[in-house]
Amino acid sequence: MIDSVVNKRVFGNMSTLFRTLITCYAILILNIGSIFCQTNVDQKASLTVVNAFLNTLSVSQKALTHFSFNDTSRLKWANVPLEELPRKGIHIKDLSDTQRIILHQLLRTVLSTQGYQKILFIMQYDEATHERLLKSKSPIADRYGNKNYCFALYGAPNNDKTWSWKFEGHHISLNFTYTPNHITCTPMFIGINPALITTGDYAGYHILFEENEFGNQLFDAFSDNIKKKATITPLPKDADVMTQIGKEAHLKDKKGVYYREMT
Repeated sequence: MIDSVVNKRVFGNMSTLFRTLITCYAILILNIGSIFCQTNVDQKASLTVVNAFLNTLSVSQKALTHFSFNDTSRLKWANVPLEELPRKGIHIKDLSDTQRIILHQLLRTVLSTQGYQKILFIMQYDEATHERLLKSKSPIADRYGNKNYCFALYGAPNNDKTWSWKFEGHHISLNFTYTPNHITCTPMFIGINPALITTGDYAGYHILFEENEFGNQLFDAFSDNIKKKATITPLPKDADVMTQIGKEAHLKDKKGVYYREMT
């Protein structure tokens, strides 16, 4: 799901990808997919890696990681920190180095080189947030960090079965489902806050610049009437991403611009 409330070129304190919420998700997901996911995912490679990962898990670790395909948690997603909204799955901090290496190998089987690097930076920046809050003795410091991400597997990984896995944490929600004939990569959430970093060691970093520009190009191509319809709410001073746990009312309201209304 792709969310947005950002006005034109106001990105400094936003974690959203686009500045308008529109209902033509297919167009936007195709653009984001081309950036983050490989064009042709090697299904066999994913299967090999995920089974190798399973073989490294202890009995107690498997209980935290492997669930039935019908488990209701498979259909839930969120972009908020794990400490704020706990999710099923094993945390990176509870994995060995060998297990982490295999997990990252799995990410690389589905993500493009650019997508993988962006995911790494989002996690790295979350660690920087953790360290900054620790220094200031903030009570919420432990919400953040590059080890506060989790992995969950659903169903039996097999070429003839339907199965899926989820990698999730602050500003990241990756959900890949495999069938004998297809692979889907939705819902997908990738964000960062602030979008453009203006202070500190990361000053000048704008890790989701291309995603923001896709939004700009689309919005700039609209007529004035369509722009007005696409902008569903004024931008408040404390604007934040509208979609945080995937249950918000606006996901069902279908306000905005329909694909059929576009040139």
